[in-house]
Amino acid sequence: MKMLMEDLEIDNIDFHHVFQPIWNVSEEQVAGYEALIRPKGFTNPELFFRYAKEKELLYEIDMGSIFQICQLDLKLLGSEGKLFINTFPSTLMNKSFIKHIKQIVKSTGVSPSNIVIEISEAEKVLALNPLLNRVDQLRSMGFLIALDDVGKGETTTQSIVEIQPDIAKLDRFYAEDLSQSNEKKLFIEQLLKQFKNQVAFILEGVEREEDYIIGKQLGIQFIQGFFLGRPEKLEFYQKFKPMHRKTRK
Repeated sequence: MKMLMEDLEIDNIDFHHVFQPIWNVSEEQVAGYEALIRPKGFTNPELFFRYAKEKELLYEIDMGSIFQICQLDLKLLGSEGKLFINTFPSTLMNKSFIKHIKQIVKSTGVSPSNIVIEISEAEKVLALNPLLNRVDQLRSMGFLIALDDVGKGETTTQSIVEIQPDIAKLDRFYAEDLSQSNEKKLFIEQLLKQFKNQVAFILEGVEREEDYIIGKQLGIQFIQGFFLGRPEKLEFYQKFKPMHRKTRK
């Protein structure tokens, strides 16, 4: 892939994206898609990002990923559809980030209201205030903010209080065998009660019908996982709309 955007250039880095649907539980329809990077020559994205950090290319790759996604025909998402883009905190806090994101918006014509900037948990935030300032700048431009993998590692309920995201994504740990775990049910119930009407929650990693049903009963607003759709090219979902499997009552 080659991208030239004034002073930002990426050469010989080849990747594309696949997209996984995010399901609106109450409206029983797709609310958006998460864009997931798939690099050529690497067995998984984690190895790719490790390589990028070692070569000091993480910022360039993050911006290249955002640029590539924003070039897509987002009209296919519908007026309410959102695209979730994973972004490292260090990228958001880079001194050139706002300049480059404005260039991307201008050159692609994308509407920021269609984009959810999903803050990755893979990096520890060393300085919170600069990140909060950057989040405020993005919100003023019309972007939505999501916090990834809540309940895992550094991403705790404290992070929700501090960053005040529009959307919080529960770590897939809480979806696995949710129907069999009273502890996980209680954690989700307390979280929803604590942040009622403040934050929308997505339960990630739902692979089984019974876990979907429990998530719905608990009041989770959005659900994502193999049960609803695997990561595919966006063209796949243009032709085959994600359909929620009929569940037992």
